[in-house]
Amino acid sequence: LLGDLGSVDVAEIFSPLRFSRECGRFGLQPGLAADLLTNKPDGAPWDLRSKADIDKLFGILETEDPELLVGSPPCTAFSRLRDSSDYKRDPAVVETEREEGRLHLNTIVLAYQSQKDRGKMFLHEHPETASSWDELDIQWLASQPGVYYVEGPMCHWHMTSTDEQGEALVKKETGWLTNSSELANILNVQCSNMQSDK
Repeated sequence: LLGDLGSVDVAEIFSPLRFSRECGRFGLQPGLAADLLTNKPDGAPWDLRSKADIDKLFGILETEDPELLVGSPPCTAFSRLRDSSDYKRDPAVVETEREEGRLHLNTIVLAYQSQKDRGKMFLHEHPETASSWDELDIQWLASQPGVYYVEGPMCHWHMTSTDEQGEALVKKETGWLTNSSELANILNVQCSNMQSDK
């Protein structure tokens, strides 16, 4: 799918070098990785609540012209578990967190649409249970021609977790949005037997 097509092959938003770190194994050129755990070119950490940092982000994406843009915004504000306990919390704090989450979604949807407009690919990931899938920006993106929504458990990709009983596969049903039919086909999987997939 990738290689020698854009200035860089893979860029990431709201992701601390997950994909970029693996690029060398596949002969791909990594680009931007913008997350609270990564730094801007000036050495300061990214803050994608800031208009200045959002503008800087889009400037770098325009320069790098990545073939694939991967995004996974924080889903804390859209967690169903969090939703069930929000009534115990300060309503003003809950609303501030929700608005921040919506800002992140709006930023990343604009970036995905820019990718699509340039004939490039995007891949968006959030837990399948997250209420972000009901947000207007995401529903608008999912309704666009050539955009695919698929689901698949992370155990298929050997995601594990460790507790006092040891290490085990994590099912974690995950939703994906992409404008690549090839990526959609790859990600549309099920784990019928979690043990055998380890």
